[in-house]
Amino acid sequence: MLEKVRRTIAAHGLFEPNDCVLVACSGGPDSVALLAGLSELGRELCIELCVAHVDHGLRPGSERDGELVGRIAARLDLGLRIERIEVPAGPGGVLERAREARYACLEKVADELGCARIAVGHTRGDQAETVLHRLLRGTGIEGLGAIPPRRGRIVRPLLDVGRPEVLEFLRTRGLPWVEDPSNERLEFLRVRLRREVLPLLDDLAPGVEERLAALAAEARGLTEELQRLVEPFAQPSVLTIARAPEGLRPLVVREVLRRLRGDLRELTRAHLEAAARLALDGPRRGEVHLPRGALVRDDDALGWVPGGGHGQVKDSTKAGTKSFG
Repeated sequence: MLEKVRRTIAAHGLFEPNDCVLVACSGGPDSVALLAGLSELGRELCIELCVAHVDHGLRPGSERDGELVGRIAARLDLGLRIERIEVPAGPGGVLERAREARYACLEKVADELGCARIAVGHTRGDQAETVLHRLLRGTGIEGLGAIPPRRGRIVRPLLDVGRPEVLEFLRTRGLPWVEDPSNERLEFLRVRLRREVLPLLDDLAPGVEERLAALAAEARGLTEELQRLVEPFAQPSVLTIARAPEGLRPLVVREVLRRLRGDLRELTRAHLEAAARLALDGPRRGEVHLPRGALVRDDDALGWVPGGGHGQVKDSTKAGTKSFG
């Protein structure tokens, strides 16, 4: 396992010498292996480690996970921060909202401790699961890129490591871990993909996890090249978008929408196709309602109305906002 971790770190430049790295550890097998693995490689990589455990309080007894992480951190002679947070109410599933709250908490702790990187324990299995999940939702090339090895200061050293290698690493070192009961709840699509669909696919075509992960890496490379081609046309202007090569225009609209809206979360292929129709073939004045707001067209200009289809629109073509009433 450690050799794969070394290669991933080197290939993607995950750390710099003397980096302070905040390791997120839930107590599950992947994050415990991440913590122990980076501890073993710390001197070689010239990095300093801190540990953070985030308790969402979503199930009774979750505080025991933090106690386990505390024992492991003490065994490795590492400092530990335990953060207890409440998952806010809002749109989307509870797991997605918990994830967002967790990452916000980790960013806060990293700021307080002066950490340049936040290491999280996603593995090759998570990568394959994410590719399948996005395919089912209707994704494009960018979505197939799934989980990047690095985004901002979030890094994923285990992304090329499979679960069997993780468990073998833990067993050879006598390290304990906990299993999250939510990982057994088949009402969650991701759990069914992990527990039922991926094993079936591997039965039919052994090595499918590795091939899905390779597909994700290839898609990320293509996305980087496409981004370079899209950039000159990515303005909230119908005329500017129309100057792009025809096959590139839907991707340009996608990038414009990302910039106006802030991100593409919660958007399906159908949403993106509707946005492209408005920008490329729609009436001179119109709107498409999407999660969290609406994309609005007024002649040449495109804008975004948060929360609805009328009012003040975020419009990056000029300072301030423009009314599309």
